[in-house]
Amino acid sequence: MPKLTKLSVERLQPAKVRREIPDSLMTGLYLVIQPSAVKSWAIRYRLHGRPAKYTLGKFPGLSLKDARIEAAAKLRLVAEGTDPSLEKRRRDDAVSTLVESYLSDVEDDLRPATVRNYKLMLKNELVPSVGKRRIGDVRKVDIAAILTAIRQRGAKAMARQTLGAFKSFFTWCIDQGLIEDSPCRNLKTGTFESRDRALSDDELRVVWQAATNRGGPFGAAVKLLVLTGQRCNEVCRMERTELDTEGRLWRLPGSRSKNKQPNEIPLCAEALAILSDIPKIGDQYVFTLSGKKPINGFAVAKKLLDKEAAKINGAPLTPWRLHDLRRTFSTGLAAMGITQPVTESLLNHQSGMVSGIAGIYNKYDYKKEKAVAAEAWGGRVRSIVSGKGASNILPMVRP
Repeated sequence: MPKLTKLSVERLQPAKVRREIPDSLMTGLYLVIQPSAVKSWAIRYRLHGRPAKYTLGKFPGLSLKDARIEAAAKLRLVAEGTDPSLEKRRRDDAVSTLVESYLSDVEDDLRPATVRNYKLMLKNELVPSVGKRRIGDVRKVDIAAILTAIRQRGAKAMARQTLGAFKSFFTWCIDQGLIEDSPCRNLKTGTFESRDRALSDDELRVVWQAATNRGGPFGAAVKLLVLTGQRCNEVCRMERTELDTEGRLWRLPGSRSKNKQPNEIPLCAEALAILSDIPKIGDQYVFTLSGKKPINGFAVAKKLLDKEAAKINGAPLTPWRLHDLRRTFSTGLAAMGITQPVTESLLNHQSGMVSGIAGIYNKYDYKKEKAVAAEAWGGRVRSIVSGKGASNILPMVRP
């Protein structure tokens, strides 16, 4: 563990995961380094038998010397039985300030993508409306008005997601002893239709050709989304160490999957061919432009893909999302007679037919069936994109 000095703090580099480096001189003081390279100071302590954390400020705004002085003052309060975190919130309990505290506290417990989404919703919707109010002054009517405005913009699904972010924030405020009840309690955003968009064969052919014309790592990633049925972030952040081309497998670790469960995804011949054609840039990521980080900016790339698809099709496609390729994969397997347990195993789902007691006792991995299904789907996609129509319709594949 490096000894913290002014120079070492400046030189310490971020890692792929969040790091906390303890100070050798001030017990309880930590330098927190985010993967984004943001550095901040925090103290960890126990009060009444419970662990707690208090963020002091960001480096270099708060220097090592000043952080030690600030930490000593706060830990003195702890020794006297006072929680500095709770005292700060009681003095400075404006909604805008508490949003910052909430996001700081939950960044270790929630997925990075969830934190990013909650941050956007809270800062773009909640703070502009009630950010200057004290937390106890926010009423249900205030939250309902925000959600109504979002729905009136035609963003019904966004209203539902925003309510989820609000509920998480106000539940945290209850846990902190700042309010007794949540203004979101029993609040509903209306009935929303679940998305059931799956691309037709003609649409899939157009999207595949558009991905070919666009080329580059994003074009290749779109094709892997079609062939594997995995989630966008899981594919686009694929690392070379996860691939076993000889075994025709992609081993997705639990640390990168949405449900935290690892998954072995069989790679069909078409997927292996795409992966072999991707130029190697750096040693870590498969889909990358710099070699230092995976591709991102999906919204812009998707718009360009849609523009290319409209040129090929002669008109824009019915609105669709990248996640619809996952549903297209699932629908296509069902049409070919692949059983639901095999499909769910490929998709890394923990619910569905293999759930409850069956989910507890059925530990069969469907490895053979998954490989057969993946190869069949690869052949089906090959037929679709070549314009040959349906093929590779299999009899029911059973364990």
